[in-house]
Amino acid sequence: MSVLGFCYFNTNEFSGACTCYEELVKICPEVIDYQHHLAQCLFKVGRMDEALEICDKIIPNTPALKTKLTELKAAILYEKNEFQSAITALKGMQGLDGVNDLQNMINEGCIHFKME
Repeated sequence: MSVLGFCYFNTNEFSGACTCYEELVKICPEVIDYQHHLAQCLFKVGRMDEALEICDKIIPNTPALKTKLTELKAAILYEKNEFQSAITALKGMQGLDGVNDLQNMINEGCIHFKME
């Protein structure tokens, strides 16, 4: 099921990927990566509130996952036109190991551009 979800995701068949990852989260709720992948798929199919809810529930077990979740959350908020919340999310990443400050500045610049 994991490989199938991965294949769906990488062929832009996000609805199929959602189905796979929803099932995987039910079967293996302890596997945080499945929850993260489900949130990504939900975001891709436009189910923003559900994706955001999952992001808020996940407790990252590595700094890299924390960064990915924060970027995803900021992207969701950006798409929902909740610009100030997206900026706040990005600012929360400052000082984390492995965070690319340049990418963070670019993301924040994109938000400001869309706000204008």
